[in-house]
Amino acid sequence: LGRAGRTPEAAPGDPAAARRRSEAVLGPAVAEGVRESVVKLFKVEAEASPFQALVDRLREHFDALNDEEILHARTRLEKLLEAQPGAAFDLAALFEEDTDGDVLLMAAQVLGANAAAMADPAILALMLHAAESGKFPAGRGAALLVLMHLPRLDDRVTETVLRLAGSDVEHADLRASAIATVSAWMQAHPDGTTRLAEAMLDIARRSADADVRGHAIQAVGLQERPLEAPGVEAMAAFLRDADPRNRSIAALALGSVSAEARPAAMQHLEGAIALEGGAEAQRGLLIHLVRAAGPEAEAALGRIGERSPRMAADVKDYLEIL
Repeated sequence: LGRAGRTPEAAPGDPAAARRRSEAVLGPAVAEGVRESVVKLFKVEAEASPFQALVDRLREHFDALNDEEILHARTRLEKLLEAQPGAAFDLAALFEEDTDGDVLLMAAQVLGANAAAMADPAILALMLHAAESGKFPAGRGAALLVLMHLPRLDDRVTETVLRLAGSDVEHADLRASAIATVSAWMQAHPDGTTRLAEAMLDIARRSADADVRGHAIQAVGLQERPLEAPGVEAMAAFLRDADPRNRSIAALALGSVSAEARPAAMQHLEGAIALEGGAEAQRGLLIHLVRAAGPEAEAALGRIGERSPRMAADVKDYLEIL
């Protein structure tokens, strides 16, 4: 979705890239003249045009616009949405059409930032339908970006997005977008964090896809709030994941736990250090053990030094720092 997924040479917000594409077809002089005319036409008509005309021009000319012009168009779109509440439905319709990913990304940002639209059950229903049943992957992913901005958690919406996060959909990016949406909810709605974290870890546990497991445990492990005791036990299972990246994410998560969960996290990390065969991986685990142990770090390091002679130098360094 959007410009971030393209190579730098093809990024639509890069005026040099747009110029090179035009010059290859038209020649340098003609291409520059065409571009100036397009941008001038876009700016003039964007200022005076109704909502649909602006969207049409975005579709036609997005690749020719630089970052400043894109920001100008987005600001204009936001103002139109505020002035014409019904325009939210026109904007929502884009997610069901074969719309360019860059335009969809802008539409998702504008719609998600509009409080009135996000409080409208009809708009949320349209976004939910687009995410669940849309014909075009880009539209489904963009609808999930809008749903990140839920003003309050809704059971139907959360159940649908969790189902997409754990499904075997054809497009892996859609699963990743669904998991990112749940991660945003956990950050914005603390009262729902425990339930959503449990659901994410269950998705990771059931998935045979290493990337899905990684996205799901990262969504839980990178939250600002410390991991509580129930989450520690579920997260610890991924210290034995077949993918070393996922083992690292799990260790990172276990390094930030509540005081009540500290003993369990320490036990799991100490056990992982003993079982880990690679010296570099052991050092990484040791870092997270020290983070989790807090005031008990010195005692934990002493145990590691006794059990793992080859880590004696690392343990000594940490003890000196403490």
